[in-house]
Amino acid sequence: MFKLLYILLFLAVIIDIDKKSRMGLLSYIFLFLFISVAGFRYLGVDYGCYEYLFNNVTNKCEYGILKTTLADGYSIETGFVLFAYFSKSFVKNFQFFIFIYAFISILIKFIAFKIASPSVLYSILIFSSYYFYKDLGQIRNAMSSGMLLLSLVMLANKKRLFSLLCNFFAILNHSMGICGIPFLFYRKIANPKFLIIILLSCILIQPLVYHLSGYLALFSLYFGVEEDRIGKRIVHVMEDSSLSVPFYMMNTFYIFFIFSLLFIYAYKNMKENSKYSEMLITVFICGFSASISIQGYGIFASRLRELLCYPTLCVLLPIFMNCYRGYKKGFIQITLILYSFYNILANYSTFSNYQSLLQFVF
Repeated sequence: MFKLLYILLFLAVIIDIDKKSRMGLLSYIFLFLFISVAGFRYLGVDYGCYEYLFNNVTNKCEYGILKTTLADGYSIETGFVLFAYFSKSFVKNFQFFIFIYAFISILIKFIAFKIASPSVLYSILIFSSYYFYKDLGQIRNAMSSGMLLLSLVMLANKKRLFSLLCNFFAILNHSMGICGIPFLFYRKIANPKFLIIILLSCILIQPLVYHLSGYLALFSLYFGVEEDRIGKRIVHVMEDSSLSVPFYMMNTFYIFFIFSLLFIYAYKNMKENSKYSEMLITVFICGFSASISIQGYGIFASRLRELLCYPTLCVLLPIFMNCYRGYKKGFIQITLILYSFYNILANYSTFSNYQSLLQFVF
């Protein structure tokens, strides 16, 4: 099923039938296909966990602004609970909830692509190569990142109220969505020279922060932080070396570092080509830099990349490509296709863990 989806997408991008329209028929077809694949899944990472949470959303929940305590005492973001409660008011079926959640999450991303990307098909291709699998498993993460991307796009269009609402809904679905708040003031640091200083500084201080993680874990244990549920999670992350590896051992580091340098190099051209470039470059580089500096806390570093870097990359790479003409643009197009192909191959084992009802059709 996944193979068929990717073959169709690669053919569409290579043939580029949709080049005359920023959101043509092919883009809508792939929107339908991605929603169907994610919406009709029935197995995969976190599927059982979310089904358990869904079943515990009842009238006995203690609602808070950001967090809600379920009937079993477990706390989860209020946005997820409200979605589940809304879904249950129509059909008390977890599969129906998954479909509605996937529909909204993926639709939000495609709306952002339609508004900000000069080539929606290439944005979809980049989205499909890694970012999409969050919609198959870590669905709160996927929803929050989509909301953040739309918030940034609205901010660039000077729709500040709508941007704030999107950011608020991002936090409601995943507490790490709060990392989008500082970028409401992105113009303060939107300068290529300042961005390269941030990037290099974070690389230099990372070894120090990485080695501090073990001491902070011991410090937390000494003061009894592990007695709290959130504290337990933080201590677990700091103690478990399998959750964090040195940044120089990550392929993602080298790829994102090259992208950062390319965006800084083409900063002026990209800014002239698209009003979204200045903000998205700032978010991408700052998010990447911050994830490097806290790589010792693996899961938090990963969340920063997933919420800030992968979504913005879906728009930034097509904008970068659109700055060039002739053979240079052709070379960049081929490179983006190869990059997406590499990502799909590298993560295919992850995708194969997910099962969908559609596999019985295709």
